[in-house]
Amino acid sequence: KNSAEQDELIEWGELGKLGNFRIEVDDRVVFDAPIKDWFSGKALGLTPELIDALTWRHRQFGSNGSLVPVLYQRRLRVLLHSGAYKPKWFMATGIRLPATTRVQSFSGKNDLPIAEATRLARNVLQPETYSASLDHARAYDLRAEPGAPAILRASGAGTIDALAFRIAK
Repeated sequence: KNSAEQDELIEWGELGKLGNFRIEVDDRVVFDAPIKDWFSGKALGLTPELIDALTWRHRQFGSNGSLVPVLYQRRLRVLLHSGAYKPKWFMATGIRLPATTRVQSFSGKNDLPIAEATRLARNVLQPETYSASLDHARAYDLRAEPGAPAILRASGAGTIDALAFRIAK
């Protein structure tokens, strides 16, 4: 194999040989293209930050994956076709909502708030900077001694948005 083929194999495994990836939402085809377009983030116009936060490649974990939500109201169908290979395994996870819940079904076009999601992806990719982005962040000193519990108490209603610990060397 030449160098480009070798690089492709290392990056994506045999993903390209699986053919097309089709997603049908509520009896409409919303995506039908080479599977690599979905898992690379190209299909949805993901920014580099979103690609890093929501997708992974064979090179990283020995599999390809995506955490992009696909909402449906009545029916979701995901399939592969036109490929030379079939995957060793295929996994999809999700949640089933009560029948009375109404959602806006995935359309494959402008479903994700890319700018807002990119801003939030930074919290995943650089969690140490998250608390500095909060308007009303408060830092509490918590001194922990070996073998003794360390307790942080807060009175009244509120929300803890983040917990970060810096361990002394």
